[in-house]
Amino acid sequence: MTTFEVRDGPLQLPETGEHAPKTLNNALAFLVAAMNGEVADRLLPSSPAIGLERLPLGHLERDWPRPHETGR
Repeated sequence: MTTFEVRDGPLQLPETGEHAPKTLNNALAFLVAAMNGEVADRLLPSSPAIGLERLPLGHLERDWPRPHETGR
């Protein structure tokens, strides 16, 4: 995996529309943790994932069941 793929790859994924922003943010969190582990184990001099920003989730409308919809 190259620095370019780490830094610019997540920016291109939302354009495909195949994955929700929450899913991409979860994958990004895993990537950052993995890269930090590589640095801690001295396998990488520094993490190319430093400074990657999460995608905005936008407005999330929760559709909770209403009392009359759940029954007793």
